[in-house]
Amino acid sequence: MMFSLNMVLFFNVEKTFHRVMLAILAAFNFLALLHTLSRSSWIGFVIVYMILIFLTKKRTILIFVMIIGLIAAPFILPQIVVERIMYTFGIASEEVTTRHEFILS
Repeated sequence: MMFSLNMVLFFNVEKTFHRVMLAILAAFNFLALLHTLSRSSWIGFVIVYMILIFLTKKRTILIFVMIIGLIAAPFILPQIVVERIMYTFGIASEEVTTRHEFILS
């Protein structure tokens, strides 16, 4: 929720300083979202991001960030997040599956 508010404000403020601060705040919100390991929150993030792409006039920036993020994700995401994504889509090894069942219970 805060990420979407930050992004809406980011695209509507004029001062560069405010944009930089909002971008930093959005990055921290995104990191917090990743570490929740909540799949429903991740789905909500994707929905909000798609709505932002359709509603803003600066959609090329959002699409560019999305493409760069998808390319860089396997290299920069924390290992636990990568394992959770693999577990969600059923491509995780038995060791990862067992570890997630222990963590989530």
